[in-house]
Amino acid sequence: MNRVDMLPRAQLKQNARSRFGARRGACIGVLVAIALMSGVLSVSSTALQNTLGAEGGGASLLMPIVMMVLMLFVSTLGIEASYFFLRIYREEKPVIGDFFAGITQEVGRKIKGALWQGLWIYLWALPVAMPLVWIFATLMYAPANYDLLLVGGIGLVLLVAFLVVIAVKSLSYAMYPYILRDCPQVSVREGLRLSVRMMKGNKGRLCILMISFWGWVLLATLPAMLPMVLANRGMGLQALLMALLTNTLNAPDGVSAILGSVISFIVMYGFVSPYLYTAEAGFYDELKRASLAAGSVSDAEVGASRVWEQE
Repeated sequence: MNRVDMLPRAQLKQNARSRFGARRGACIGVLVAIALMSGVLSVSSTALQNTLGAEGGGASLLMPIVMMVLMLFVSTLGIEASYFFLRIYREEKPVIGDFFAGITQEVGRKIKGALWQGLWIYLWALPVAMPLVWIFATLMYAPANYDLLLVGGIGLVLLVAFLVVIAVKSLSYAMYPYILRDCPQVSVREGLRLSVRMMKGNKGRLCILMISFWGWVLLATLPAMLPMVLANRGMGLQALLMALLTNTLNAPDGVSAILGSVISFIVMYGFVSPYLYTAEAGFYDELKRASLAAGSVSDAEVGASRVWEQE
């Protein structure tokens, strides 16, 4: 599939900003709900890990299974959140109850999709990851037996290659969560291939769209980081890096740390995150529309009408 004519990025972002702004309360509610559920799952998994580890024996072998189940559940939340923000972009006016109702819909399809996508990212990354693991093990356990400069250089090149492979394949599969929910007639396997086809020639567009939000993300995290920066402002660069690596940075004042975190939370969840997620959902919607208009995908593949238009 070749690059298709799409809505300009500036117009897409303007649409996303105005449309999530009209449903800001629901967007914030969904994001906070996901954060709370993820936090509860994280705390629960840590407690369970400590319990199973203390018991030892066969009980500790259950931990990877538990972690896999939790990861799959979080993945289904992400898929449903993607669909929720797609509906926001399409101005369907969904409410937070729709998100919770959607969590229980097509659970098997979402789990299969998460596993299928994860499997392919793993397979693509494996050829680079295996020698990378060997190099890190060499540097940690047998540094005297090798030229550290050479091994370290090769490791750095492989690390960059690993990150590039992950980034490229993640962009190729970026439309997959939307396809899973928006195109129920498309099979789980075909949905991944369809995402790859739709993103061919368009990965750069999505990448630039995501990069355009880095300034907003930095602005949102600045209040939380500023107290820590001020608490360690007297350190030299080398001492600062060493303290960062050894986790011995000076702790900021409690009040300023809490205030900064609250401000960052409000900016991130009240504006930046819903803006970003609505823009990404809008990218899928505009790409799907442009692909249909160009004949790059057919009505039979993605549906002549959207799911919400059939209800």
